[in-house]
Amino acid sequence: GTFFTYERTPQQSSYTLEELFRHEFTHYLQARYEVPGSWGQGELYQNERMTWFDEGNAEFFAGSTRTNNVVPRKSVIRGLSSNPAERYTAERTLFSKYGSWDFYNYSFALQSYLYTHQFETF
Repeated sequence: GTFFTYERTPQQSSYTLEELFRHEFTHYLQARYEVPGSWGQGELYQNERMTWFDEGNAEFFAGSTRTNNVVPRKSVIRGLSSNPAERYTAERTLFSKYGSWDFYNYSFALQSYLYTHQFETF
């Protein structure tokens, strides 16, 4: 695979270049090892049922470090609502579809929870 990007200002993206690379590299690894075939094609992707997993997993691993495992990124945590009534439920997260950026943060939170508290499920 080839990775193309451009330098962005903090106003244009919440990602650092390193985080963006890790996010997109996770998608590469998902396509190469987890889900055979082309992205978005096949039974597994019907009705966007993998959306929460693909993006949440990429958001989670964007916080990978060389020496400290995976560290939750502050920019993602800030994206979670402080109002409990506005937060995504697990069900809403699992049935998220493209069209909004909010689900990325909640999909990350679910992946982070599973990694931290239910690793055998992760």
